[in-house]
Amino acid sequence: MILDYSDDWIAEAQLDSKVTEIFKDSILTIIESNNLKNDTYGTSCRGDIKQYKLLNKIDQSLLSLIKSITIDQLVRNKVLDNHNYKLRETTIWTCVGKKGSYHTVHNHNSARNYYANYVSTTIYLQTPEMVGTDGLFYSFFRNNQIVVKPPSVGKILIFPIWLFHGTYPQPEGDRQTLNLTFEIIPHTP
Repeated sequence: MILDYSDDWIAEAQLDSKVTEIFKDSILTIIESNNLKNDTYGTSCRGDIKQYKLLNKIDQSLLSLIKSITIDQLVRNKVLDNHNYKLRETTIWTCVGKKGSYHTVHNHNSARNYYANYVSTTIYLQTPEMVGTDGLFYSFFRNNQIVVKPPSVGKILIFPIWLFHGTYPQPEGDRQTLNLTFEIIPHTP
């Protein structure tokens, strides 16, 4: 087992604003050039929000950057003991929400029988100005702790797929996230 299912955790990192903008522009191009359709049926999305599936559509150099940051943060936060792992993307999607949109409490393990080797990475590509609890990311740890993370452009959150989380309704403006689920695979270089 790579990840310890008994532990709940969230690791954080920050993308440079120029790199964040490159991700955002790249995703918009993917959505438009592939004529992707909104696909929120059966998801945690509520309100005026659109979700687009991006698996096998993200530029490989951008995907490699996300994988590298994810592995680095897993090692830095002592989730993994070293860098001798590779990540295989299993799902990739983006959500674009307007005022009042939010995500109900959910986790990302519904399709997996064994999920100790999976993590989720969320990158905030665009966020409205935050006021109070509007738009906050929250998660429930099994020790009855609620962890709240204010979104900001370029913020990366990495967490195990079993972690229940959601967002409060957002204020005026747009919010866009890039979300990925990875399988962690031991790798001998």
